[in-house]
Amino acid sequence: MPSNMTGMNEHHDKVNGQMLAGLFARGAVVKLSEADQEAALAIDGATLFDPAGNGRVIRDTVFLPESVMAEPDELRAWIQKALAHRRRNSVGRT
Repeated sequence: MPSNMTGMNEHHDKVNGQMLAGLFARGAVVKLSEADQEAALAIDGATLFDPAGNGRVIRDTVFLPESVMAEPDELRAWIQKALAHRRRNSVGRT
């Protein structure tokens, strides 16, 4: 059973201990800058990530639908954006 509230105990990547992307249900979740969140949310089926479905979204995190998972180049681009966002926000953290 997953040990955290996102349900992504074993299927996620981190930078400096901070999650940047993972798998959830039939899609992916990514931590993004505000500008990238806006672009991601324009994708049909993309939403702010609410793992419990109770209206409590996780800050900076977007759920990307299965259609993105089916396009490796598009998924890779979103993961690269998430990595860049995490690297910018982890400067000075250990």
